[in-house]
Amino acid sequence: LLLIQWLLLAAVVAMEEEHSKPNCSRSCGKLTNIPYPFGVGKSCSMEIEGIRHKLRYHPQPTKANFRKI
Repeated sequence: LLLIQWLLLAAVVAMEEEHSKPNCSRSCGKLTNIPYPFGVGKSCSMEIEGIRHKLRYHPQPTKANFRKI
């Protein structure tokens, strides 16, 4: 089931590589050009059951942090 979700995510990323949802930022700190489905802001990213991501700002380069819930 998780493999199917990741394959779906990869397909969406390939199709929507240069797009983001309306009124959603494509950058967070030094991390820029964040494509959909990894939006920045509430309701700006694709909902995938069991996967949550969040961006944290650090004085060092910003990076996306993923964790399984």
